[in-house]
Amino acid sequence: HGVRAEEAKHLVFIKRLPPAEVVVQALEELDDEPLSAEALEIAMARACPSAAELARIKEMNVELPDRTVPLREQYMAAVGGLPAYRQHLDCWSFVRGYSQCVAERAEQLDEFLDVIDCFRHSEVPQVALTFAELFGCLQALIDARVLLIGIDTDVWTAIAYAVSPAVAQLIEMTPRHPRRVKIANWKMLVYSYDCIGIIQMIFCWQK
Repeated sequence: HGVRAEEAKHLVFIKRLPPAEVVVQALEELDDEPLSAEALEIAMARACPSAAELARIKEMNVELPDRTVPLREQYMAAVGGLPAYRQHLDCWSFVRGYSQCVAERAEQLDEFLDVIDCFRHSEVPQVALTFAELFGCLQALIDARVLLIGIDTDVWTAIAYAVSPAVAQLIEMTPRHPRRVKIANWKMLVYSYDCIGIIQMIFCWQK
């Protein structure tokens, strides 16, 4: 019963395709007009046989040459007759969707560049620089040093994890209670801001 329901589902989508010979011709000529993007996705998902399915269809056609071939098998046999049909479909699907993907990413990139432009032309850094000049110093960080902080903190953390010894029976340890044992406690804050924070500020100060 489940197999019949699955076949019926395939058939609903297969009926949306042009005739099998039109599909094959469009695939051979890479013609977008008779085969829309939606139809191409249906052909890839519903009419592209696996090696075992194609072998079974060929075997049944030899054993029962007068049988009525189901509609989906007609499409699978036609598409399977193309050389490297799976790679052919994947490549064409990528080419057809590439321009749309580039347009979407370009729009997202433009939005990101607009955000960066807002930061660059914001008046807040100028006010901060004015207050800094009142105390006789310049801004503490430049872009290169901000990047250096990010790289250094990640690198040393990764090295620490790599060289730290394994904890025996870690999976059997009692987990931290989310209400009683806080991750951000006073010890961590003092260590982060009063110790590491000051060291980073000293090494990253722009003179």
